[in-house]
Amino acid sequence: MMLRYEWRELTPDGLLKEPSEVGPHYDRESVNGYAGNYTSRESAETAPNQFAIRHDWHGELVLVEFHVVSR
Repeated sequence: MMLRYEWRELTPDGLLKEPSEVGPHYDRESVNGYAGNYTSRESAETAPNQFAIRHDWHGELVLVEFHVVSR
């Protein structure tokens, strides 16, 4: 079993949605990085601060831990 981590944006209606990408149309970026997720909790926890500084972004995020079961 593997773990992966993704940030979800908490919307005003209480839903956890995938955060929108920001940046110029030719170089869009998500708070979840280009791979769409993180393999360690530590790297996931540092990402929002760096992302917010680069893009002057503000929002409310929730870190979701996924358990990936492979055969």
